[in-house]
Amino acid sequence: MSDYIAYNSVEKWGDYEPREKFNFYSGKSESYLRGSIGCSVWVVVGTRTDKKTKYRLAGRYTPTKVLPRPSGGFNVIGSGEPFLPPVELTKLPWFSHLLRMQGNFSHGF
Repeated sequence: MSDYIAYNSVEKWGDYEPREKFNFYSGKSESYLRGSIGCSVWVVVGTRTDKKTKYRLAGRYTPTKVLPRPSGGFNVIGSGEPFLPPVELTKLPWFSHLLRMQGNFSHGF
């Protein structure tokens, strides 16, 4: 079993509202996304102010299905646990390493 990161840039995709039901859009390949079914997906939200981005952990989810969207890409659907309020990650000592390791979240959803 693996862990995945789903990243939401507020600047590009708008606000992300953590809920118990998870529905996340991705343009990644269907086979990659299907590999996440039954795994943990950690949702990180980035909010840019001035020249810095503030990162928050919004929840942990378990996908149960991947559905194609008529306009392209896929919706990853499941349920889980929203973190209310989201957990601030930006200043944690290990976070910059995670960000580099994940290619600024390009390796996730």
